[in-house]
Amino acid sequence: MVYGSDKTMKKAILYISRGTEVPKFVKEIYPLIQGEESQLYLLYVLEEESTEKLLGRIGDTGFMGEKTLEALKEILHQEYLKRGQGEMDNLLAQFKENGLSTIGLFKVGRVSEQVLQAATEIGADLIIIGQSKKYRFSKTFPPSELRLIQTHAPCPVKII
Repeated sequence: MVYGSDKTMKKAILYISRGTEVPKFVKEIYPLIQGEESQLYLLYVLEEESTEKLLGRIGDTGFMGEKTLEALKEILHQEYLKRGQGEMDNLLAQFKENGLSTIGLFKVGRVSEQVLQAATEIGADLIIIGQSKKYRFSKTFPPSELRLIQTHAPCPVKII
């Protein structure tokens, strides 16, 4: 079945790895989402693990000054949230500029868990994962995460 080919509302989760070219991605997903009734959700996942690793390095070097580790963690976490939200807003604007209206979903945690959870929550009919030729999942989206999504997804998974 082609996504969006019948009269019922279809829902798709879009997850794109860092460095994916939005105009090219939009062009490639149009055939998958054709139809009058469809809703697309752009999922942006901020991985909490990155904050923990950075704080571990800062704590190990003694570069903490007078702030406690918890205070630094909260400051860094808030900055990550702010920047992550800004990146998602930028992606949503790029999708809109390229003629594709999407709803943003901002999540914090492990990518595979968040993609699966979001797909279940919205009742997704399709998960579309965009990859960057530059990164090819190696740095920002390891193959093990992709396998988890493909194995446990409640719907088909399309990699572009």
